[in-house]
Amino acid sequence: MALTLTLCASTPQATQTPRVVLTPCDGPSGPGSGRCGTLEVFEDRVAKAGRAIALNVLVVSATAKATQPPVFWFEGGPGGVATQSAGPVSQQYLKGLRADHDLVFVDQRGTGKSNPLKCGDIGEAPSNLDGYFGPLFPIAAIRACRDALTPIADLTKYTTSIATDDIDDVRVALGYEQVNLAGASYGTLASLVYARQHPTHTRAAFLIGVVPPDFRLPLPFAKASENALTRLIEDCKTDADCHAAFPDVRRDFDAVLARFSNGVLPVTMTAATTQKPRVVQLARETSDANASMPKPPPMRQSASRRVTGGGGLCDISGYRMKRNSFELSSTLM
Repeated sequence: MALTLTLCASTPQATQTPRVVLTPCDGPSGPGSGRCGTLEVFEDRVAKAGRAIALNVLVVSATAKATQPPVFWFEGGPGGVATQSAGPVSQQYLKGLRADHDLVFVDQRGTGKSNPLKCGDIGEAPSNLDGYFGPLFPIAAIRACRDALTPIADLTKYTTSIATDDIDDVRVALGYEQVNLAGASYGTLASLVYARQHPTHTRAAFLIGVVPPDFRLPLPFAKASENALTRLIEDCKTDADCHAAFPDVRRDFDAVLARFSNGVLPVTMTAATTQKPRVVQLARETSDANASMPKPPPMRQSASRRVTGGGGLCDISGYRMKRNSFELSSTLM
């Protein structure tokens, strides 16, 4: 079943333990399988006054009896909606804990239904091909987004450290003494920050793709991407089948990037909205090298398809992932 909270009072209680009312809601198991609501906190937690945020909270109750501390899920992003992940997370990542653990999902302030801070299109919508394949960080669009949000939110109050204190308010409201933490990607960073700020209430953590608190997006992207590509190419060199299908990946990749020497490239793509071809200006930082990587020669095509399922850089990556998954599975068995 699912559980969520609704605050009884119209404003947050600065000095009292939050009181909540539980109401039926749709949970991961289907319509009416749980209860839902909100818990209000101050946007400015220090001043304890001013604008209030209604945190959207969902708890998937233990299928048997909750004899163990609950698991709080921290969604990735930042910007992901935790409550929308309740279904897959409870049925996949945390499925083995369902019998005796409650699973708690909270939309972090600024996301989901917790005073969402939504911008217009800043190049993330595939329907807008020009924006999607344009500059990776469109500064003008992001500044416009900031200006549009400023009247409805103090953006300096939507940080990870402040948001994790909100999560602890939810813990108190639910009556849990200790909690387990689980998260993926950015959610691991939020989990670590919560554990640092609330160590006595943290029992254990299960983290997928750990992001340390000193990680500053997007500063490591270029270095990490280059490192991943270099290791991928080295792996391909030492694998007979991969090397036979892709004898000189570095040369091919460098040749693709060289095409951007004079700036953006005009490429023809099919628009998702009209299903008609159109020309798009492709920037180097948002290009997919795989689209331009040479395919294996015909005589090696069968080996390539057997090993990687086709041609191109992503095929090499897919092969490596499959091989690593096999090695991991073998280790765990």
